[in-house]
Amino acid sequence: MSWREYLRFLGNDSDPRTAHSSAELHRFATQSEKYYACGGIFEYYSLGKEHIRTLFGSIIHKDIFGRYRIDYPQVLEELALLLVTGFASKISVNKLTAHFKVKSPHTIKEYTGYLENTFLIFSIGKWSYKLREQQSAAKKVYCTDNGIIDALSFNFSSNRGRLLENAVAIELRRKCLNSGGMLYYWDDYRNECDFVLKTGTRAVSAIQVCHEMTVDNLDREKYGLLKAMDHFNLPEGTIVTFAQSGEEKIDGKMIRMVPFYRWAFE
Repeated sequence: MSWREYLRFLGNDSDPRTAHSSAELHRFATQSEKYYACGGIFEYYSLGKEHIRTLFGSIIHKDIFGRYRIDYPQVLEELALLLVTGFASKISVNKLTAHFKVKSPHTIKEYTGYLENTFLIFSIGKWSYKLREQQSAAKKVYCTDNGIIDALSFNFSSNRGRLLENAVAIELRRKCLNSGGMLYYWDDYRNECDFVLKTGTRAVSAIQVCHEMTVDNLDREKYGLLKAMDHFNLPEGTIVTFAQSGEEKIDGKMIRMVPFYRWAFE
């Protein structure tokens, strides 16, 4: 379920973009946190985590082992678990090859491809005008549903920011699949922007994700977004948060801070 569909599933027909009362805003914030903690797989809410663990096992054993020749089945299972629980992180094929003690990076690339083909995970590359840099740069890996993460990992509180980023990645991927757009992350080796959305040959939006903007992360999050906006000559950028909202103009560029429950409804 998308965020819109999840709200309908809850029987909430209100539009979060027009909500103003503190009670309404609190309700949407609470519901959105539940959504990106538990994901959008319908059966999760009736059958629980054990069903999701069974689903994960079926993807590995039926969809992958049943379709491909796997020389190192334990490596594939452990790789799948590592990528799902290490969601919203950059991966290095060479480091994974060393970690699993396999002979060739090709094996890790192949197994990661199988996991993407079965829609367990998806990855986004680094934006670069140079094809060689695109191919050599680390990719960021996301899980296709936050409920799978919840069923296989622990310590929700420390993962709030990454769970929100994963939920945003899923929504952006859905938009790209519907519009034919492409999704990347951007960095200049000093600053980073979580997502850049490309339509045709040009970037059309830059999006940063931060669960809660604080004095400790404010400059870093804004500066990373601003550097990406400068790089792509974008007049506006977005920071998706848990519940904070606002607008700020910096050097002639507009930064919108938008709660997930409103952003994902747009």
